[in-house]
Amino acid sequence: AVAVTVNSSIIENSATLYAYVSVDGTSARGAVFVDYKGYEGMPPNIITVRDIDVSSYKTMLLSTIGGIPPAKVEC
Repeated sequence: AVAVTVNSSIIENSATLYAYVSVDGTSARGAVFVDYKGYEGMPPNIITVRDIDVSSYKTMLLSTIGGIPPAKVEC
Protein backbone atom coordinates (compact mmCIF):
# COMPACT_ATOMS: atom_id res chain seq x y z
CA ALA A 1 0.00 0.00 0.00
CA VAL A 2 2.81 2.41 0.82
CA ALA A 3 4.66 1.60 -2.40
CA VAL A 4 1.57 2.45 -4.46
CA THR A 5 1.07 5.66 -2.49
CA VAL A 6 4.68 6.71 -3.08
CA ASN A 7 4.82 5.63 -6.74
CA SER A 8 1.44 5.06 -8.37
CA SER A 9 3.08 4.24 -11.71
CA ILE A 10 3.65 0.65 -10.49
CA ILE A 11 -0.11 0.00 -10.65
CA GLU A 12 -0.93 -2.29 -13.57
CA ASN A 13 -4.59 -3.05 -12.83
CA SER A 14 -7.07 -1.28 -10.54
CA ALA A 15 -10.82 -0.83 -10.12
CA THR A 16 -13.00 1.95 -8.75
CA LEU A 17 -15.75 0.57 -6.53
CA TYR A 18 -18.25 1.59 -3.89
CA ALA A 19 -17.55 0.58 -0.28
CA TYR A 20 -19.09 1.39 3.07
CA VAL A 21 -18.54 0.64 6.75
CA SER A 22 -21.32 -1.07 8.67
CA VAL A 23 -22.17 1.02 11.73
CA ASP A 24 -25.22 -0.91 12.88
CA GLY A 25 -25.92 -4.53 13.67
CA THR A 26 -24.24 -6.81 16.15
CA SER A 27 -22.09 -9.28 14.22
CA ALA A 28 -20.84 -7.07 11.38
CA ARG A 29 -20.40 -3.73 13.15
CA GLY A 30 -17.27 -1.99 11.86
CA ALA A 31 -16.90 -4.30 8.84
CA VAL A 32 -16.05 -2.82 5.46
CA PHE A 33 -18.29 -4.01 2.63
CA VAL A 34 -17.21 -3.61 -1.00
CA ASP A 35 -19.87 -3.65 -3.72
CA TYR A 36 -17.96 -5.56 -6.39
CA LYS A 37 -21.00 -6.14 -8.60
CA GLY A 38 -22.59 -2.69 -8.36
CA TYR A 39 -25.80 -3.86 -6.67
CA GLU A 40 -26.01 -0.77 -4.44
CA GLY A 41 -26.08 1.60 -7.43
CA MET A 42 -23.84 4.08 -5.63
CA PRO A 43 -20.97 6.05 -7.21
CA PRO A 44 -17.46 4.64 -6.64
CA ASN A 45 -15.64 5.98 -3.59
CA ILE A 46 -12.55 3.73 -3.42
CA ILE A 47 -9.83 2.49 -5.75
CA THR A 48 -8.67 -1.11 -5.30
CA VAL A 49 -5.27 -2.10 -6.65
CA ARG A 50 -5.41 -5.54 -8.22
CA ASP A 51 -1.97 -5.91 -9.84
CA ILE A 52 1.36 -4.11 -9.61
CA ASP A 53 4.57 -4.24 -11.64
CA VAL A 54 6.52 -6.58 -9.34
CA SER A 55 9.85 -5.84 -11.01
CA SER A 56 9.46 -2.10 -10.42
CA TYR A 57 8.33 -2.77 -6.85
CA LYS A 58 11.43 -4.89 -6.16
CA THR A 59 13.67 -2.22 -7.64
CA MET A 60 12.01 0.48 -5.55
CA LEU A 61 12.17 -1.62 -2.38
CA LEU A 62 15.79 -2.66 -2.75
CA SER A 63 17.00 0.78 -3.74
CA THR A 64 15.18 2.37 -0.79
CA ILE A 65 15.93 0.02 2.10
CA GLY A 66 18.80 -2.00 0.69
CA GLY A 67 21.00 0.84 -0.47
CA ILE A 68 21.36 -0.72 -3.92
CA PRO A 69 21.22 1.71 -6.84
CA PRO A 70 18.20 0.95 -9.08
CA ALA A 71 20.40 0.39 -12.15
CA LYS A 72 22.16 -2.56 -10.47
CA VAL A 73 19.06 -4.43 -9.26
CA GLU A 74 18.25 -7.59 -11.20
CA CYS A 75 14.75 -9.01 -10.76
